[in-house]
Amino acid sequence: MEQPGPASDEYRGSALTTFIRQPAPALREYIDFYYGEEALLENFPGPYMPHQVIMMPAGGVEIHLCYHDTSFRLQISNRKGEVRGFITGERNMQTLLRVDGFKRVCKEIHVKFRPGGFYRLFDIQEGELRNTYFETGEVLGQEGRELEDRVNNCVSMAQRIEIVDKFFLRKIRVKQQERGINNTIAAVGLILKCQGKSRVWNILRELNIPKRTLERQFINHAGLTPKEFSRVVRFKGVLNRMLSVNTVDWCELAQAYGYYDQAHLIDEFKTATTFSPERFLQEKGKSVVKFRTGLFILKPTVVMPSSYAELMEETIESEEKGKGLI
Repeated sequence: MEQPGPASDEYRGSALTTFIRQPAPALREYIDFYYGEEALLENFPGPYMPHQVIMMPAGGVEIHLCYHDTSFRLQISNRKGEVRGFITGERNMQTLLRVDGFKRVCKEIHVKFRPGGFYRLFDIQEGELRNTYFETGEVLGQEGRELEDRVNNCVSMAQRIEIVDKFFLRKIRVKQQERGINNTIAAVGLILKCQGKSRVWNILRELNIPKRTLERQFINHAGLTPKEFSRVVRFKGVLNRMLSVNTVDWCELAQAYGYYDQAHLIDEFKTATTFSPERFLQEKGKSVVKFRTGLFILKPTVVMPSSYAELMEETIESEEKGKGLI
């Protein structure tokens, strides 16, 4: 159900709506869910509200479709630019995706794929998308640009969901999947089951497959190596744990999630978030906010609207059930 956000004290007249939707049943083995928001933030100077959002490492491809005069300024690795629609690949722990500034009108729908789901629908190796972003048309060509236009011309969210459903349903391939993707899907399942804490050699033994073979198939189909993917999943488990508590025993947390020691956990945390774990706890609900299926770090250069912070607050209940874990 769509949830309107409260009006902001700083930006009176603001209107915020969020949504999360399941794709058509036939798509659910490829796509985890659709999510997004519509925001109208009034009375701030300039065309952009100057925030920098750091999006956490991701273990699945996402397509972001903006509409109604919405665009984003992105920066990742050595690439930066302003885009209306874009595709982000899987990101390892060392790669920060930054969104630098929001327009007054912010309307978008996101498609979050399961690991390997994008490859299975489009026959595009996810390894080619890793650690960067592309404009929609760069990857999907003219049909991607046409999808952006159709989403932009819709009059309701229900109509947008219907259009993206139909677009992806046409991509389902009826032929038997190659064995390589089956190995990848099986390895993903094992990594998620153990929350990223199992060593890769355990997975190799379980699947009875050579290391180089699995690494090649995994990076082609799921965008990361098994080790990188395990680190992302393990780190998301740590984030979920920290979101649910106010104080943390760092040694116990490091041990519970398979880090060498407390210093290893802290270093990994700073690399992925630019925050220390202690500051993360202090900033929960302030600069650290949870928005539906992702945890974002905001670094505002002006006072953040309270309505935006309230909009992004979300429990981790769905993630504990496997939703949005990666």
